[in-house]
Amino acid sequence: MPSTLNINRFATPPKSIAILRLSALGDITMLIPSILQIRKKWPHCKISFITNINFLNFLKYLESFNIDLIGIHKPKKISDYLQLKKQFKKYNFDILLATQASFRVNLLYSMINAPIKLGFDKQRARDFQSFFITHQIPAQNQHILEGFWSFIHTIGASNSKIPTKPVQSCLEQSIKNLDTSRNTQLSTVLKGNPYIVINLAASKPERTPTQRFYLTLIDLLVQRYSNYNVILTGGNSCFENEISESIILATKDKYSSATIVNLCGKTNIKELIKLIHTASVVIAPDTGPIHIASLINTPCIGLYAIINKEISGPYNHLDLCIDKYTQAFRELVSTKKTPLWGERIHNRKAMDLITPDMIIQQCQKIVD
Repeated sequence: MPSTLNINRFATPPKSIAILRLSALGDITMLIPSILQIRKKWPHCKISFITNINFLNFLKYLESFNIDLIGIHKPKKISDYLQLKKQFKKYNFDILLATQASFRVNLLYSMINAPIKLGFDKQRARDFQSFFITHQIPAQNQHILEGFWSFIHTIGASNSKIPTKPVQSCLEQSIKNLDTSRNTQLSTVLKGNPYIVINLAASKPERTPTQRFYLTLIDLLVQRYSNYNVILTGGNSCFENEISESIILATKDKYSSATIVNLCGKTNIKELIKLIHTASVVIAPDTGPIHIASLINTPCIGLYAIINKEISGPYNHLDLCIDKYTQAFRELVSTKKTPLWGERIHNRKAMDLITPDMIIQQCQKIVD
């Protein structure tokens, strides 16, 4: 079984480190401070970040820090694993940071050559990760970003507090010369009135507010901030498109097409970062864009009821979050039991405890 790693063995900097994380956008964003800190601590170490090929364009700026990006598709079939085993055969690392614990990813760790494979502690090492690693980080109740920082603290790459300013600079640099002229809707938004971004959906419907919720919220926002536009964002899934299109249909006779703009599924990641960077505020459930907003220092209001904001809220803006997790657990799970750290509530009714009025109260702290 994995053991606790003795950091004294790294008095001499390791020659090569691999970090593996394939999903999701928010988690990968929160991993960036740790990757940059390794580079700062060990400027001559060869660092390789193994990640989902779909995120390579977003992460390309890391190459300016001499960090190699290895893009792969998340394996689904046995043939995918055999192909990846062949691909990984040419690499040898001193340390592998196994920063994702899911069964399909855990299988990859056995295919990567590294004498030290550092993974999560027993509680967080889900889906039998312990069988595929050699060492574990200490067990602690931590925010996800702090959990990633534990990896580099364990290998001796940092004893300091977590700096997020370098990530803000990197994200800003990644969009510095971004040409948005081909995306006419986005260009119009960027040149127009100040705006509020609502990223509609999380990865699961149970974490996502209802259409009725958003319609009421939009009414309140437009009434209170009449000189602001409201921009809807999200991915290109059927679920997200259905929500955004239904909102546009329900509001088209009330507001102009410039006041409510649907950019859901109509931006790539860098365009989304640009949109978030110049927004007055971002409103979203637990999803990637809320973490991008926080790390690029755009005020953001996270909507949390399925999980505690102290675990996965926007790290720099936890004070602006609306967190109904404790109430949801008491009302929907148990009045006697204390939730385990990281325990989620799988009940769609949890998000109903958040009301649009609560968001307006938080907006007043930012926009008024």
